[in-house]
Amino acid sequence: LTTEELKLSPELQRRQDEEVKRVLDAFTKEIAQGKNENERAVALWNVGAAKVRDPRIVAKVTPFLTKEGDAMRGEAAAALAGYPGDKQVALALNSALGANRARARVVEKIVAAMMSVGHESSVQPLEQLLRSGDSKLGAAAARALGHFRSEDAFDALLGV
Repeated sequence: LTTEELKLSPELQRRQDEEVKRVLDAFTKEIAQGKNENERAVALWNVGAAKVRDPRIVAKVTPFLTKEGDAMRGEAAAALAGYPGDKQVALALNSALGANRARARVVEKIVAAMMSVGHESSVQPLEQLLRSGDSKLGAAAARALGHFRSEDAFDALLGV
């Protein structure tokens, strides 16, 4: 659940805010100090590994789905995979799927994140990928759709 979905007590909210600030400060510092893309990608990995989940973190990570190279984009997708059911994360991943269409490795990571998030808004973009003619990416889309357990996802799989 996101912070908005939880009605946190003032004390829990304060602790949440402190932890989010700590994670975002570390992230900002690591991004700035990274000498190359791989070092900056570690900053995204660290955000994904953090136990705290918050819309402010999502807002900082989302732009990296379409910035820099494949390592950054893939780690941004992986970091967002930890937000099951989050509509905003799903919409960002759906958008990034189209923006990264020519980057097969990034698309695979985005599809894996979409599967983890599992929001119904990802069914249609995954169905399009399933029908794209790319057997490797289509297989990834089929696996993801199989995790949705919805009628729309089932229909997409049957329609192939």
